[in-house]
Parts: sequence; structure tokens; C-alpha cells
Amino acid sequence: MRTKIEDIFPLLQVSDDGLVISKNADISYFFAIDYPEIFITSQGSYSSVVDAIMSASKSLGEGFLIHKQDFFIEDRYKPDFSYNDNGDTIIRENERHFKDRPFTNHKGFIYITLPSSDPGDRNSAASSLFKKSLVPRSLNNPKALTSFQEKVASFVAAVNQTKSLRLTRLNRDQIVGTRDTPGLLNYYFTLAFDDTNIYDINRENSNFKIGNKNTYTFVINDLEQFPSELTPVVAFRDFSSTTEMPISFGSSFGINLPFNHVYNQVFYITKQAELIVEKTKQTKRHLSFSQWSRDNTFSFEQKTRFMDTMKYGEIAVKAHFNVQIFHEDLDVLAEYKEIASGAISNAQFTAKIATTFAEQIYWSSIPGNAQELGHDNFVTCFLSNAISMYSLETNYRNSPYQTNGLLLTDRFGTPRIVDLFFKPREEGLITNRNFTIIGPSGSGKSFANNNLIYYLRHSGAHISIIDIGHSYKRLGEILGAKYIEHTDSNPISLNPFYTEVNTSGLDKLNASKLREEFKQTIVQILFLLYKKESEEVTKAEEVTLYNMVTGYYDYLAKNNAKFNKKSPEYIRPCFNTFYDYTKNVFPEIFEKQGGRENKEFDLKKFNYVLLPFYEGGQYDYLLNGKEEIDLSRHPFVIYELDNIKDHPILLPIITLMITNTFITKLFEVRGILKVLFIEEAWKAISSDFFATFLLWAFKTARKHFGAIGVITQEIEDLLKSEIIKETIIQNTDIKIIMDINKYEEDPETIFNLFKIPNSNIPQIFSINKELPTSHNRGSYKELAIILGKHCKVYGTEVSKHAYSLFTTEPTEVDEIRRLSAEKEISLYEASIMWADQTL
Repeated sequence: MRTKIEDIFPLLQVSDDGLVISKNADISYFFAIDYPEIFITSQGSYSSVVDAIMSASKSLGEGFLIHKQDFFIEDRYKPDFSYNDNGDTIIRENERHFKDRPFTNHKGFIYITLPSSDPGDRNSAASSLFKKSLVPRSLNNPKALTSFQEKVASFVAAVNQTKSLRLTRLNRDQIVGTRDTPGLLNYYFTLAFDDTNIYDINRENSNFKIGNKNTYTFVINDLEQFPSELTPVVAFRDFSSTTEMPISFGSSFGINLPFNHVYNQVFYITKQAELIVEKTKQTKRHLSFSQWSRDNTFSFEQKTRFMDTMKYGEIAVKAHFNVQIFHEDLDVLAEYKEIASGAISNAQFTAKIATTFAEQIYWSSIPGNAQELGHDNFVTCFLSNAISMYSLETNYRNSPYQTNGLLLTDRFGTPRIVDLFFKPREEGLITNRNFTIIGPSGSGKSFANNNLIYYLRHSGAHISIIDIGHSYKRLGEILGAKYIEHTDSNPISLNPFYTEVNTSGLDKLNASKLREEFKQTIVQILFLLYKKESEEVTKAEEVTLYNMVTGYYDYLAKNNAKFNKKSPEYIRPCFNTFYDYTKNVFPEIFEKQGGRENKEFDLKKFNYVLLPFYEGGQYDYLLNGKEEIDLSRHPFVIYELDNIKDHPILLPIITLMITNTFITKLFEVRGILKVLFIEEAWKAISSDFFATFLLWAFKTARKHFGAIGVITQEIEDLLKSEIIKETIIQNTDIKIIMDINKYEEDPETIFNLFKIPNSNIPQIFSINKELPTSHNRGSYKELAIILGKHCKVYGTEVSKHAYSLFTTEPTEVDEIRRLSAEKEISLYEASIMWADQTL
């Protein structure tokens, strides 16, 4: 039998501001729910939301009905190529990799209704078909309507104060839809978010259908179905062990059912005095028959306890819950039925399917019509029990593509664009773009970093990397990076004294026009060469070196203004000419400035200590690079320091010089994000002496559209000294953490190191636990991204072509290089060919 919905539709009118009037003379307001994201909400935040809903519900008072309705509708991922302006193959393949991947869209609503009569007393005589007046009495009484609106406003304000969950009232168009845009009622009568039609309901061969969608409805409407205990927040077992991942109890019927369904949560605040009278009569009846039946004795004790609890302030309600599952294919629906039944049973409820009354349940669950459920579909319980059934989270939110964003997945495998550097700062989650990356060996750290670097370069960001271990060499070759590696035959030779501003004379022959940061960096390099790590730097020494550097560039400016670069008299800026200046010119200036040898500064000792870096010395190549290439303007530079990773002199000096080059880039390159990755080399510059320089570098990056990231394998490296923690950790607002589950027995270590709330600890320790294998996902690993105090876990999953570029597995890298040589093709082409042949 087919029924036309318009013939029996229960709603009479929807005003422009969203006041809904039913044919039963009930009035309602509808609200959209903005939920917190799943797996990031703390136990405390959940408790605050539950307490707020409890308090707000009590403030409504007797006679109000609250119906919460959550739609979970299947969709498939549609690749987004809009941000791939230059047609990058890897970006395109990553999008195509996720094409048609199923995921579940979620929208939640709450309807606050003032029924014209007690829903528990309703029967067929109260049907909207037999109503004598279609105008609610409350609307004929302006004071009653005003009171309803005030109570609803108070309810919304109380819930919204939590800031974790927000309610927004729907207007007429959002409820009934427009010609082109579906509204809430379209969602319900099409069981879709993109359909503006309303379909007939139909029963065929005992199968209840809505349009072409077959349905099953599970109901919870009997106290015997309930478990012995209900708590609003539970531990999500798959992601919990020593630390527990909190999640709402109702998620078992909500977001954790990964297919088409609607979850209805309804309760009516009944008149408490009348309920006590009713229960008292029932207890007397059970008591009188208790000697004949143990069931009567049990019922007597149960109802007595119920009334005793009400005396202590618990609010009793009439509640109803149902889960409507649906699909066009009956075989698929049968699978969903088994999964839903198992989920309900796992939650310790008894699953019950509405067989003969599914139509009535569906009809009564129309937004604004739950009061027609009838007394036989309500169960009497406490308000706290009813709210414990609420689902209180949603999926990770969609984010439009952001410049410098990268494609990751949420914990259900759905692709998400993640912006690390821009939106979080706009929203106040972070105050700087500096970052720390921690990933033990085998955690996927290098792979994830390659992924991040690729997306940053695609967006136009400038990348500098100080690497130890060749993790980025092949990606650098593919992306055209300038690769600088220190070897005995070809040592790194830089020239920190070189800058384009001083090659042909300074502005007005005055070195003060040089950037202060440039001069300060030269001073820091000189201190590194001159002083041991344990030696104190006096204020007089600091002033002397600063004057020395300033005087040197004054000297260059005055001299070079007279000559061109090809002239023999032209003085090339480098360490050699600086050393000549300090030995032959500066002593007289030093004396005129009031400096005293061996008092304010020991010039002879300075020249002696720095002699190995001068022409003919052991390290004369280091600071006198002849190639006048301004690396600060090159978009992608990799410095490989593996060969000197244990060298006590070269590693810190070269690392500092490279950092200086990056600082120069911050000032010279405008309007582009500049990012410096420092791999394990940061350990060499983490002493007391360098702490000041690093702190200054971090702050400078923040001010000039830059980011400095330090990367390490072990947390112990960051715990070795307070200097490291204060200099690096406390000045990096972004933390990216791979699998560190070995610290789960000592979570305080993580808490104290990162200064993050305890609520984020479960997220960090849930990484890579019980990874789902649905959607035919390939291999992937998870990571936690902490933005200030906000933590979320994502998956690093890419296409096979991207994998071939990012892998650092030695056997795979060797095979790709062999293929490149054998076929005489580029590494990029070889990587793509290898992926097509192997993966």
C-alpha cells in the first residue's frame, strides 16, 4: 500500500523565523547542532556538555519534549583538483587515490517542542486528523507563546555556554527547503542531503520503504532492554589501554555505525507529581501480589527505588530511542542490520526490531512530531539516563584547501586538507609557525616529512633542510633542490659574510644600513669560533665584536665604492678579508674607541684562535666560499651533513651558518612562507651558548613569515637539558608526533615536556592502535598534530606514485635508482615506472 505524504502530513505551518506548528497543536523550534569532533574531546569537556544539557532541560520544566535527531548518510569522495593550478601529477594522483572512497556525512538537529497534551496519554483520538482546532491554544495566548520562546532561548544559551557544542536556530527555508536547496524535511523524507523531493512511503512484502530505500528500525522503548548501568561517557576500546580515549555512550548508535542511518533520541519531561502517584499505585498493586509471584516482588522493589531516587532531585522522563537504517539494496541492508544489532548488543542493550509498527515509528520521528509516538513507545527513566544515550561528536570537519595545506586522512580514512601554518594562527590556536617533529625509527617520520615538504613546495613555499642521513636526497633531486653535501674531496664552503647589499658599496657608505639581524648573526658565528662552550661571554667582548663587524662593513663600503669587482683593489667580503681587517685595521679603531688590549678584549688571542679558518689554515675553505650564490633566494636547498655529524667543530659552525642563510632569506624573500627543517643537527647547537641564538632565530622567523622546525627520533633528546626545552619546545607552537607508545606507562613525561593538557594524552597514545583496514586502504601510519593545546590524529596515506617519491626504504630507493640508470630516465620517471610495475 502506497501513501501520499502530503495527504497526512502532520505539520501545519512553519513561520519565517522557524516556529513550527503541528496539526496536533504542538509548537516547536528546530536547531542545528555544531558538535565537537570525534576523538579530540576530553572527559572534562564531555562532562561539561552533559551537565549543560541536563541543566538546560531542567530549566525548560514539565511539559516539554526534546527530540534530538542525527542523520548519517553515506557518500563517496569526489577528487578536488581546484587547488592543483599547475597540474602537478602527484597532487592529482593523490586526489584520484581517494576517488569514490566511502564515508559518512553527519548532520545533527535538536527539536524543542511544547506538546498540546501529554504524549504518554495520546491515542488515535488525539490524531491530527480529528483535531477540532488547528490553532494551538498557546498561540491564542501571547503570554504562553512568549514564555515558550523565553524558555527555549534560555535552553540554547545554557548549552552554548559550553563552547564545545553549539545550537543554531533554523529558519523556514532551512526547515522546508527551497526550489534549489533541500531543507531538514527533505533530508528526512528522502534520506539524503542533496535531494529536494519528498517521496512516498510504502510497504511491500512486509518491507517498509521510503521512496526506493529499504529500511529496518531498531527501537529501545522498554526498560528491560536497558543495561544495568548507563554512563554518558565511556572509553573507546580500540584506542584505549593504560590511557582511555573518551567518547559518548551514544556514539555506538551514532557516528560509530559507519553506514546510512538516522538515530532518534526523544524524551518528554512528564509531570513529576502525577508520575509519583502513578508509581505509588503500581507499587501497592505489586506488593499485594508479591506473595504469589517473585516478579511482583522485584517490580515492587524496583519502583520503590525509583521513587526514592526522585526524592533526591532526579527528574523522571518518558524516553524513546530508535535507529533507522536504510539502503536501496536489500542484501546490503541485511549486512547493516547485523552490524547494528551487534553494536546495540555490545552496548549491553537488547536489540529489538520494529516489525509491524515501523511506519508509525518513522512517522512519529518526523521533526516536530515525536509527541505522536504514543505511550506504548515510551519508557520511564531518569533524565540522566536519557541524556546518557546522546551521541555527542561528529567527523573531523571539512576544510577548504589552504595555501600550504597538505592532504591527510581522518581516523576513518576520509581525506582531509590540513592547514598547519595559516588558519590555526588566524584562529588563535598558535602564535608562531615553528614546529617540532618527533618520530622514532620506523614510525614513518621521514616519509611524513617528505609528504609535507612536497605539498609545501607545491604551494610555493621556500624550503631549507639541514639533513643528517640522506632522507631527502632523492626528493630533492626530483624537485630540483640545490643539494649541498660535505665530503672530504668537496667540503661545504659557505660565505656568511657575503650579502648582495655590500658587494658594490653600502648605502651612504654606512654599515648601519645593514640589517641588524645580519650583523648579529656574524657576531654569533665569531663567538662560536672564538669561545669554548663553557667560556663566558662578557658584555665588553660582545660590544667589541659588534663594533668589529660594523667597522668591517664600513671599511668595505668606503673602499668598494671606488672600484668595481674586477679591480685588484676591490675587497671581496669573506672571512679572509675580515681577518685581515681585524689584524691590520681594527686595533687602531679599537684603541680610539677606548678599548684596552687584554682588558675589554684580547685581540691577539682572537686572531690566534681564528687562524685555522684563515687562508692556509686547516679550515680555510669553510668561511671563504668562492661561489657567490645567494642561497637565501634559492627556493629549495638541502644541506647534507651526515659526514660531519660527529665533528665537534664543523657541525655546529656549518649548522649556524646555514641557519644564518635562512635568517637572511626571511628578510630578502617577501610574501612567501619560508621553512627551515633542522634534522638531528640541532643537537650540536643546543648548548647554553647557542640557546640565545636559537631563541632569537625562532622569534625572528615568527615576525617574518617563516617557520623553523626541529626533527628528532627520541623524546630523551629533548629532555636532556632545560635549555633545549625552553629554547625549542616552548617556542614551537606546532608539534607533530609519530608513534611514541612506549611512553604510555609514563604519560607525565609527555605532559611536562609539551605543556599540553592531560586531555590530549589519550590522542597521542592512540596513534596506530587498531588501524582500520576498511575501504581497501593501503599501508599508512598515523601522526598527532598539536596546534597550541589542540590535538588531532591523522593518517598519512598517499597514492602509489606519491609513495614512490617519498619512500626512504633502502631496497626500494636502490631499485628506483637502478631503474633510472638502466632506462636512462630521470629519477621522477623511474619512480613512477617503479610504482606502476610494483605497487
